[in-house]
Amino acid sequence: MASEGMLLVVCNVGNRDVQVRDPALADALGIALGREPGPPWTIRGARDGGRWLWEHPEAEAGLSFDILDPCLAHVVRRHGRAIDRLVLFGTDQPEGLVAERHRQKDTLHFAEVMARHYRQQGTVPIRQVATLQVRDVDAALYDEAFEAYGKLLAELPPEADACYLVISGGMPACNAVLLLQGVRRWGERARVLYLPEGQAEPRELRAGAQILASLQRAVVEAHLERLDFAAALALLPAVDAPRYLRGLVAYGQQRLDFDFDTARATLLDEVERHGDLAVRHFVDSVRCDLDPLCGDAGSTERLRTLLAELFWNSEIAFEQRRYADFLARVYRFQEAVLRYLVETTYGWPTDLGPEAREATVGAWRGALEQNAGLAAYLAARGVEGRSLAARDVNRVLYGKVLAFAVDAEARGDDEGQPTPAPERRGFLKAQLRRAGALDGLVALRHRTIVGHDFDGVSLARILAAYPNGEKDARGQPDPVRGMRVLLEALRVPVRDNPYRRLAAFVAGRLRAL
Repeated sequence: MASEGMLLVVCNVGNRDVQVRDPALADALGIALGREPGPPWTIRGARDGGRWLWEHPEAEAGLSFDILDPCLAHVVRRHGRAIDRLVLFGTDQPEGLVAERHRQKDTLHFAEVMARHYRQQGTVPIRQVATLQVRDVDAALYDEAFEAYGKLLAELPPEADACYLVISGGMPACNAVLLLQGVRRWGERARVLYLPEGQAEPRELRAGAQILASLQRAVVEAHLERLDFAAALALLPAVDAPRYLRGLVAYGQQRLDFDFDTARATLLDEVERHGDLAVRHFVDSVRCDLDPLCGDAGSTERLRTLLAELFWNSEIAFEQRRYADFLARVYRFQEAVLRYLVETTYGWPTDLGPEAREATVGAWRGALEQNAGLAAYLAARGVEGRSLAARDVNRVLYGKVLAFAVDAEARGDDEGQPTPAPERRGFLKAQLRRAGALDGLVALRHRTIVGHDFDGVSLARILAAYPNGEKDARGQPDPVRGMRVLLEALRVPVRDNPYRRLAAFVAGRLRAL
C-alpha cells in the first residue's frame, strides 16, 4: 500500500483572522473594538492588540478564527485525514520604512496566537503548526513581497502531495505573491482556497491551475521559439493542447530526427484527422516537403532535400548552443555535399545502404574500368579500382574523384577529353573550396565525444576552426552562413526554414486557445 504524501496548508494572516467574540472579555481587556456590529469584532491595531493577546493566553477562549477554521475543516473533509503541516505567514514591517499606521496592521503576533491555538485546541487535526514572518520589506509592495515570499517558501518541503494556499485574510499584495510563488514551488499540486465574505464554506479557485497553465504555456512558447520540439511536446498535455497540436509538435521532432515515415504518418493520423480546415491547409503545405524525403533512397533529388534538412538541423543545433551536435552534423554535411557533387558530376550512385551497397560498388568499378585516366589518377593515390570495396567508397574517395575533375592536367579518357566539361570546372573548384573550409571543423569533431576522443568544444573553438570560410556582418567566422552559401550555389533552397513556420503556427494556435 502506497504511503500518503504530505498534506500542507499555507495561510496569510490578516487583520480579520483573529476576532473577539465575547464583549465582556473585550471590555475587560480594554481592546479597541471595531465599529462593526458584532459579535465577532475586529481588533483595531493588530500589532499592539496581537502582542497583548500573546501575553495573555487566558483570553483565547473569547476569540474566534472564522476565516481559517472553515478552510482547515474543508481540507480535512476533502482528504479524510489530518493536515500534516499548517504554516501561518505574519508581517513585521520595519520601523521607519513604512508609516506607523501601517505597521500597526502587522500580523506577526496574530500569527503566533493562531499557531498556539491550533497546536493546543484546534477543532481540526493538525500534526505540526509553524509561523513564518515577512520582515524587512514593505509588504504592500508587490515586488518586495514577491522576493520575500520566494525565500520563505523555499524553507517549506517541495515534495508535498497537496499544498493549499489560503488567500482570504492577508494583504492583497501578500495574497497575490503567495499565489504566484506557491504555484511556482508546488506546480499542479498547489490548490487555492478562498472564503467569500459572509459565507460559511470556502471555494477552491481555479486561479492556481490558470496561473500554472499560463506559466507552462509561456515555457512551451519559449521552447517553440528556440525550435526545441521535444521539450515543448513534454509540456503540451499540461496546457490542455488539443490532439492535433500535440501531433504537429511530435511531427516536428520526428522530422528533426530524420524519421520521415513516422513524421508523415503523424501528420495524417494525428493532425489532419483532428484539425480544422486551416490545420489541413497547413498540413498540405508541409506534406510536400516529405514526399521526396520518403521517396527513392538512392535518388539524387532525395539527396538534395536531405542536404536542406541537414542544414536546418545543423542551424538549429548551432542556435541552441549544442556545439558537439553541431560538429557531428558538419561532418555529415561535408560528406553529403561531396556525394552530391560526385552524383551530379559523374552520374555515379553513392547510396551505400544495405540494399544498394553491392550495386553502388559495382557501378564504381565499372565506371573506373571505362575511364583509364581517372583510374590511373586514383591508383597513383592508393585506390585500386578493380579491388574497390564498399568501405573504400567514402568521403576521402569522393574528394579524390572530384579533385581529378578539376585538375586541368587530367584527362578523362583515351580521347583526351577532360572530365567534366571546362565550363563546370570553375564552379566545382568554388564549391570544393567552400566545402574544404569546413575541414577544420571536421578535424575538431574527430577530437570530441561525437568523434573519437573527449576534447571539449565551445563557440570560440568552433570559430577558430573555421578561419577561411564565410564571415558575418561583423567580420567574424560564420560556419552556418558558409553552409548556406554552399547550398545556395548548388541551388538547394534553404531560405524558408520549415521548422520556424511550424513553430510559429503552433504558437499562434496556442495563444488562441
